[in-house]
Amino acid sequence: MHSKQQKILITGGRGFFGSYVCQKLQHTSELIAVVRPGETPPPQTEAYEWDLLEKRPLHMKDQLRGIDAIIHLAQSAKYRQFPEQADELFQVNIAATEQLLEFAYQTGVKQFIFASTGSIYRAEESRQVSLTENAVVSPQGFYATSKLVSEHLIQTYGHYFKSKILRFFFLYGPKQKDKLIPNLVEKIIRNNAIQLQGTDGYTFQPLHVRDAAALVANVLNYPDALLLNVAGNTRITLRQTCEVLGQSLGIEPSFAADLMAKVTDWCVDTTRLQTLLNFHWQVSPVEGLREVVYFARPQFQDLCK
Repeated sequence: MHSKQQKILITGGRGFFGSYVCQKLQHTSELIAVVRPGETPPPQTEAYEWDLLEKRPLHMKDQLRGIDAIIHLAQSAKYRQFPEQADELFQVNIAATEQLLEFAYQTGVKQFIFASTGSIYRAEESRQVSLTENAVVSPQGFYATSKLVSEHLIQTYGHYFKSKILRFFFLYGPKQKDKLIPNLVEKIIRNNAIQLQGTDGYTFQPLHVRDAAALVANVLNYPDALLLNVAGNTRITLRQTCEVLGQSLGIEPSFAADLMAKVTDWCVDTTRLQTLLNFHWQVSPVEGLREVVYFARPQFQDLCK
């Protein structure tokens, strides 16, 4: 089935990642976005009002009849506030997933796409080891644990619809807030030293949000269940990342390197992603990081050159 024939219910459509997914799909799919009561849905989508903090099942309204796919991107914004916000974290990250799964089962939804996280794995201490989908999972903290719990819940419904679990690593892009890349931009602008493990810091594979949204659109058309690591296709160190950002800002980054620290890298094997989906990345780290700086400049215009 081609995506333009699908009716899709999406959560998290107003968020950083979700807004790009909606933009990618809005001209080829009928999108219904879950929003809190009174919120405006993303452009070219229809609103379904449901606060994920409410412990109630989805109501079967006419607008929800004939849903072909659910794209579940929503997660609690209070993931750093554990244990103070444990109840909200549980309700949004786990209980709401179960409610969506039960809705999918009751109404004959054909596929369920879930945004999980690469943080369910352990960071590897060797650059020679790449994380595959079969690597040992060892989530640290409530957020990563909640994602893994949701994965298990989704897989238990695997007999009733196609489950497609995407473990995203280091998602970034313009206007993102309070994540690794925008935080590095602010540190460089404010001339704060950036802490590095070893000389260069860890190696990772940042994934631009446009590539991530394109991947979701691709997954919609894949006929079988999936479990995929989703990362960028270029490895870059933390030092190199900061140097690209600094060059774009016209500011020399300052570093504080702990030469005795063990380097915990996040190298990801994306073989299955490329083999199964024939996926091609469009945004290189250099291009993507420069774009982040371009959109960040107005926020720090008094400090930037």
